[in-house]
Amino acid sequence: MTKAAVRKGDKCTGHGDAKPRPCDQGSPDTFINGKAAHRQGDHWAVHKSHDSHLAKGSDCVFVNGKGQGRVGDPILCGSRCQQGSPNVFVGDNSSSGTSSQSSQGAASAPIDYSNPYRFEGGAGANGYSGSGTIETEGGVTGATDDAPPASDPDSQEPLDASDDDVDWLTTCMIDEAGNQSQKDAWAAVAAVVVDRLQTGKATGTVNPAWKGTIKGIVLANGQFSGFYFEMINRKYTRVVASKDWAAAEKRGKQKMAAYRKRSQWNAFHEVAQQVVSGTYNGGAAWRLVKSRPALMYCNLAISNPPWATQSKYVTKIEDHTFFLA
Repeated sequence: MTKAAVRKGDKCTGHGDAKPRPCDQGSPDTFINGKAAHRQGDHWAVHKSHDSHLAKGSDCVFVNGKGQGRVGDPILCGSRCQQGSPNVFVGDNSSSGTSSQSSQGAASAPIDYSNPYRFEGGAGANGYSGSGTIETEGGVTGATDDAPPASDPDSQEPLDASDDDVDWLTTCMIDEAGNQSQKDAWAAVAAVVVDRLQTGKATGTVNPAWKGTIKGIVLANGQFSGFYFEMINRKYTRVVASKDWAAAEKRGKQKMAAYRKRSQWNAFHEVAQQVVSGTYNGGAAWRLVKSRPALMYCNLAISNPPWATQSKYVTKIEDHTFFLA
């Protein structure tokens, strides 16, 4: 089953006493009926007392690497897309000409908007499938993707990183996502590290001696829990004092030495190199992560920090849920 494509300016259903309001963000270069295509993660205007973002779009039709929004798709605040194009229709991987009944059932199923785990971030494990359906009688201009674009506008700039920096990045990736199977989950951690270095927006104090390096970001005071905390009885317990750079570095080197002996080191190291060089190309959820600056993430099954709110939700990849800073 295909559904009408949502465009910038189209309205939602509203929810409770929050009235319908328009989405106010869309693609910079892809237009449907002359209006910017609305994509997963794009913004919705304020109604009642909150704004929101599109929680999920098509899992196989992408615009700028992000799932195209469709009528009926969920918005994080609890609303759904209500208006869309009169002549452009978009499908997903569950759609077919013989399965409209099951597709309708999936679209109308209740969603628990209080649980960000419910939103899987588009393609997720399926990656960039390119198998979607677009039915149109005209009205689409620009590059609607069904394959990775030759030049991704959201791609990160290559980073001039030393071999030592790539090793520190690999160590951090394994420490944070070593129990996760998707490369996009590993790359998402790397993207957050690289973004904090490129933007200078580290969330912890960086040792001045390591300023401008991945090592400095990874070992910033309390920024990545594994270098300052130990998980004891499913709770983070501090084992390295704040700004004890020597102890944090020692703990990090011990982790690096241990991780090098693991069979997963080479695979993680390869992904780290690709993220640093700007050549990694992942699925829709990964693209959301790398296109949003200054992200924070957590495992909501273990911790529930105050900044992890629905209004700042971006996407989820395996155990990690990502939020705007």
